[in-house]
Amino acid sequence: MSEVTKNPPPAAYFGALIGSWAGWSEYTLHLAFLLPALAVVLGVYHLAREFAESPLLAAVITLVAPGFPVSCTSIMSDVPMLDLWIAAVLLWREGLESGKPLHLAGSGLLIAAAMAVMVAKMQRRKNRLPEVPPNQFAPMNMT
Repeated sequence: MSEVTKNPPPAAYFGALIGSWAGWSEYTLHLAFLLPALAVVLGVYHLAREFAESPLLAAVITLVAPGFPVSCTSIMSDVPMLDLWIAAVLLWREGLESGKPLHLAGSGLLIAAAMAVMVAKMQRRKNRLPEVPPNQFAPMNMT
């Protein structure tokens, strides 16, 4: 599935899990990929409670930012990757404040998962780029 959709395998695994549990309709899969978007908005709210006067405003701005509704309704790994990063930051801050090394280790695992998704996505993009012949951008001889 990841080869067909050109997404890293975690997105395909999530889609397969939801599809086997709730059905393989397009509607079901798009609804399932709204769950990480909801987690992003809630994560931004929790993060903004420490840094902003109005955490609700930060969450609403995240929700209505032009690219977010488009990305969160697609079956892609961008929003789940953002969700992993925000969860990692929240867990890291909790670990620093509480002094619990388990929270710091969990944050490290979430960062590794987010990086794995991002690196896999970047590698797929790199493999899709067309090769440019070396002389294509050479100056032309106009004489």
